[in-house]
Amino acid sequence: MELKLFIIDSTSTIVRPSFYQDLRIMKHLLKPFIVIFSMLIMVTGCNGADVPKQGTHYTVLPKEITNAPQVLEVFSFGCGHCRTMETIIPEMEKQTNTKIEKMHATFDRGSQMLAFMYYTAVIQSDDKPSAKFMEDLFGYIQVPSESTEAERKAQLEKIYKNNNLKTPYALSDDEKNAVVAKMEYADKVMQESQLNAIPAFIVSGKYLVNTSAHDSIEDISTTMRHLLKL
Repeated sequence: MELKLFIIDSTSTIVRPSFYQDLRIMKHLLKPFIVIFSMLIMVTGCNGADVPKQGTHYTVLPKEITNAPQVLEVFSFGCGHCRTMETIIPEMEKQTNTKIEKMHATFDRGSQMLAFMYYTAVIQSDDKPSAKFMEDLFGYIQVPSESTEAERKAQLEKIYKNNNLKTPYALSDDEKNAVVAKMEYADKVMQESQLNAIPAFIVSGKYLVNTSAHDSIEDISTTMRHLLKL
């Protein structure tokens, strides 16, 4: 499969400086998102009598996603809003009483390389990399650097080693295949959901939450709770 061949071959060039050009290409796919910092301080939501409306607060996906978790967050290490969302997810999980699973976006070559980094950790962490690893990698990707390619590679390897993980360069063939399987599923979800903006939340494999139509964490959680009951 083309994706599989690209990913395995790309591990040797995963930190090339031109990678940041791929991130800039990806940015045009990211539509305006709600002001997440305001969500951190807003504790009141919509009136309890209000029922989330299809077409306004959420949409029905064109095709139901099989084997989907109850709530799936689609994110990317190249997305600044996604980094902020990391601090919000725990509160959303409390308010919905539901574990929010993660999936890395695979919009293009840049996001595919980031996805490879993410799923390298996933397969070694019972499908849930630590908060420390996530923040370390967000920082590595998003903080500008004038380091050489060799220095960037060493920095990346240090992040994995400091989190007791194999680096993307040290995976066995079986481990690479496991990473690719995760990425193929992510690519399938991206295609079937027709996602064009992140972070995004898919509920029950059927519904896409329209985050921009909500004003607070509680508003989004209210919509998620409603959709989980449908």
